[in-house]
Amino acid sequence: MAHRIFETILLRKVQNFVATFVDDSKSIFYNDSQLIHPGEYGRYRENAIKDLLQIITKYKVSDGFIITSDNKTSTQCDIVIYDNSSFPVLENNLTQFFSIESVVCIGEVKSTVSKKAFTETLRKLAENKMLSSDIKSKAVVRKRGVEFDHPISFLVCKNLSFEHTKIDFNEIYKGIPKIYWHNSILIIDEGYINYSFSFTSFDEQKKQNLSNVGINKDFLAYLEVPQVTFADELYDCFPSFVRIREEDKYRHINMFIMALSQAISFKTIFETHMIYYTGFNSDDFF
Repeated sequence: MAHRIFETILLRKVQNFVATFVDDSKSIFYNDSQLIHPGEYGRYRENAIKDLLQIITKYKVSDGFIITSDNKTSTQCDIVIYDNSSFPVLENNLTQFFSIESVVCIGEVKSTVSKKAFTETLRKLAENKMLSSDIKSKAVVRKRGVEFDHPISFLVCKNLSFEHTKIDFNEIYKGIPKIYWHNSILIIDEGYINYSFSFTSFDEQKKQNLSNVGINKDFLAYLEVPQVTFADELYDCFPSFVRIREEDKYRHINMFIMALSQAISFKTIFETHMIYYTGFNSDDFF
């Protein structure tokens, strides 16, 4: 049973987020139909989603760049949720840099997104997510399978300039392994994209493997990961679109928040060893 107080506070947070992201930002940064101060307009919206995300995680929420011990640097991330308990955030008075080990979640924030921009944004998220292949330290906390070894990733936008039925994720992510695909996409005016996992989607051998671990033909789950581990094997999940409901216009946003919260709580945590980020020989210390 839901708690009345929690539901009331969460609803108000979501309402404030939508009002800030959709209505206030347009009122403040548009003069008639002309956008003024586009940089501040973007930051205003990013701050709106940061405020909402801070209530679902114990980690810190910011923005900046990701660095790895193999001398790689990400493109700028609109949202970075991070754990700096084992490594300081590096700052140069202009921006912040986070070790890949400390990064829990990354996100991009957009307004109206064209099909081209949608593809570019998701591929950018995937490429930044792939930086996790440079992690050298062992897991400090492992709650789930390898699908949670990489930063959780999401996109939030107001709407799409094309029909969501035209989205082909296999084409968008061509050449990128599915494990690096996005976790969640929130389209405020339209709905929420997550994943589904259905027993009936697999070939006979995989059905038998799943049956052996207690998953039967009636099994259907809605998940926040593109792949899920059962019996030490990764299985593909399939994109699923949750349409906005006129009678409950915040339901898809609540689903996005809950799914993202769960994914963040399952994220494998790594400790950052500073020695890997210096010119010293790690063999002298380990």
